Amino acid sequence: MRWLPLVFLFACTVGASVNEDDPADSGDTGSTTDTGGTDTGEPKVYGPPKSIEVRYTDTAGSNWRVAAWLTHFDDNGFVWIREHTSVATSASPQTVEVPLPGGSDLVDFGDGVGNAFWFLFTYDDRDGSGTWTAGDPIPSSGARMLGYIEESQGQQDVWYAMAFTDTDTEYFAAEEGFDLTALNGAPDITLAGTTNWQGGPQGQPDRIATFTSDEFEGTIVPNRPLDEPLNTPFTYTITGGVHPSRTVTDQGFTYGIEIPLGYVDADASGGFNAGDEIATTLCAAGNPVYLFWSAPPATVEAATTAGLYDLKSGWSAYASTATEELLLTDTTGLTLSPTDCSFN
Repeated sequence: MRWLPLVFLFACTVGASVNEDDPADSGDTGSTTDTGGTDTGEPKVYGPPKSIEVRYTDTAGSNWRVAAWLTHFDDNGFVWIREHTSVATSASPQTVEVPLPGGSDLVDFGDGVGNAFWFLFTYDDRDGSGTWTAGDPIPSSGARMLGYIEESQGQQDVWYAMAFTDTDTEYFAAEEGFDLTALNGAPDITLAGTTNWQGGPQGQPDRIATFTSDEFEGTIVPNRPLDEPLNTPFTYTITGGVHPSRTVTDQGFTYGIEIPLGYVDADASGGFNAGDEIATTLCAAGNPVYLFWSAPPATVEAATTAGLYDLKSGWSAYASTATEELLLTDTTGLTLSPTDCSFN
């Protein structure tokens, strides 16, 4: 079967360069690997911190904090440095003050001007340390970074926001604020539609269940999020996450891929077993459907990658077309059919 899910994104190293249209015309940042600090000479007197507005989910917990994580980047992508500042969440939107960087916080791209970059995210400070540590969940992140260019040749310090597309870097005023809800996905997902499947022989019930890709090799993986009698029309809601036995953890991401299929319950056991026959595929506009579930990222690197690529936690559904994996914004009007589509 053809299998082209979005999982390859999780292995990506996020890399980018600032083009000639940046806010202070600082040149191409993708042409150097110098991530050392700018030599400031005599101590410099820095101005006040930058006040920015951040927006996050209204269900923030009592131990949540907003963090600005300092990063550099070179030809190989981003290098995560350290937590530059963090504050306890109060109410969204919230004003956060980011201290001006200096010394080794700054990176010089060859023109003698210091630059700094931050990723913004929220985390649950479970150990009460006041800083992010491994094991603290990261429920929300943003698709925009905060950028800074220090004063030079009479020019004032510049603060700005930037986001990356497939081909370019886009710039925004820092005063627009930062939306940190990019990772907020759906805690459940509903599949609704009809079937034209006639089913198995009399006495052998028809059911719908989700399957992992491993199960196409003969392995039966228990703890399915969906395994129900098939009706038409049908509506099924999957709540909660995916059992650990059906997930994969890679580079700070824990995720599961579930493929909804119809099968003949040959032994009438009320669940899929060896000997039951998979017979139908769930389709959206003639394309096979699969479900994707992701836990909140477990590392800063994973959270920022998810924010930049809009990879949400929770449930989402995709249709696998001949050319792309298409995110489905509507999971009603589906068909369960042995002829409308297949994973070939």
